[in-house]
Amino acid sequence: GPGAKAQRTPKHSTKRVPSCVPVVGTEEDVQDCEQICRDAVEKVPQPLFPLDFFGGLKGDKRTEFAGDARGLMKAMGLSYRGGPSSATVPDSDVCDQEPRGCLTVADARVDAGQRFVKLGRVDGSEGGGFAFPMHLAAYFSCYTRDKLPLFATWLVRPPKSEKRQERKGDFRTLPKGHELYGTLYEKYHGIFKDEILRGADVTGVWSEYFGFDQGHWAPDAAFREDPEVVETTYYYINVSPQTACLNRGNWERLESSIRAAAAAGRKQNIEVLAGPLRVLPAAFVESRSQRSQWAQLLGLWREAGEVLSEGAEDKDPHWVELTWEASGGEPRQCVLRDAAPHEPRDAALPDLTNAATCTNDVVTDAGVLTKMSAFLMTQAGKMKIRRGVKLPLAYFKIIRLPKNRYCCWLMDQTGHVAPLAGAACLEAIAASGWGAAPGDLHILPAGATDAGKACHKIFEPLAQNSEVHCGFGGIGVGWRGRYLQRLAQQGKG
Repeated sequence: GPGAKAQRTPKHSTKRVPSCVPVVGTEEDVQDCEQICRDAVEKVPQPLFPLDFFGGLKGDKRTEFAGDARGLMKAMGLSYRGGPSSATVPDSDVCDQEPRGCLTVADARVDAGQRFVKLGRVDGSEGGGFAFPMHLAAYFSCYTRDKLPLFATWLVRPPKSEKRQERKGDFRTLPKGHELYGTLYEKYHGIFKDEILRGADVTGVWSEYFGFDQGHWAPDAAFREDPEVVETTYYYINVSPQTACLNRGNWERLESSIRAAAAAGRKQNIEVLAGPLRVLPAAFVESRSQRSQWAQLLGLWREAGEVLSEGAEDKDPHWVELTWEASGGEPRQCVLRDAAPHEPRDAALPDLTNAATCTNDVVTDAGVLTKMSAFLMTQAGKMKIRRGVKLPLAYFKIIRLPKNRYCCWLMDQTGHVAPLAGAACLEAIAASGWGAAPGDLHILPAGATDAGKACHKIFEPLAQNSEVHCGFGGIGVGWRGRYLQRLAQQGKG
């Protein structure tokens, strides 16, 4: 039950492993969650990051270090730590002055020419500069510098009353008056001041152009009986760029089903664990129709980036970059944009003109779709500060029921639910999310069993996704019309 300590034994060891059970509003088991987070972060393989993802560098800084991988690495606060390295690395004392702001990795490579940052094993410790485990009143988040949690976990309790609570809240950064502000500021915001997510990066951009809702990891609805607790679900550390197709479809349907299951049990607390998958499992791109819908979604992101990157619409430039490793391990990176030169776009982002463009062959290739990572980048304000957020392509959600039974689901940004359950679902999370065996991260207690038919009773996916939210070709009628008109005019020219 909640707060219970489970004896867990990792492979090849008899050492006791800590449990990670959230208890709303208390500090019980928080240290265990934190240790699991820090250990897990070191095991998860890191993707290729776009060159400008880290550091929140201003335009003049990027110009200063153009082509200088060593200097750029220093400016981004990347500290090389032991192991073989295939590229230039900073001096050992780079992070001496501000060690908290240093991202420590075992093998770091910055390629200013090909525009990527490759990290090896990151340091998950408090001084490692990558993992920021945080316990708020509603949830625990294993938050990291890719602007996503490795996992978030919370407890859904039976409601105290039958009265339906209205949704109230808007996402924001942690307010200065909050009791955790000092902790969060010391650990993250105060160090990476221009790297963190801002309201201007989200408002009027995510939904209107890229089709994203401001999705919750830990949902607000489970905590609406307590306004102070629900408020904590509206901090940016709990936000996910999630398509309206998924967020208002099967994701919300599953959240509602879990609350209904807790209410039906009356005394049934349900533990929930959710997080992003590192890459798309093959189950989401097996059919031609699945690949077609992914191509349509990526097409939306390409067109949105094309419009925003040329400085139109009174918004900061935004664009999506894709990275992956080829079958031989060679790094690949491209920008989702039109192949033809476009003077306003290229003038706004001159250093991207020589970057590779994602071709149609890339966005329809199942072999690439199951390897790639996607990043929504922005160039903010007059100082031209670059930062980004990693876009989850798919998600997992696991619940633990009484008697140590569990249910597991996978969903992708096109709104589909994978036909995987039980051990097969956990294996897919291990392969596409954690890069480790399911038991190695010690999220579920030893002996946990698949709840089987009970899972189907709790949640049945929608028979058909919404044409309104999942018809990605119809999003952004206004700006898309102007974009198509511009293409027509260019064609005539």
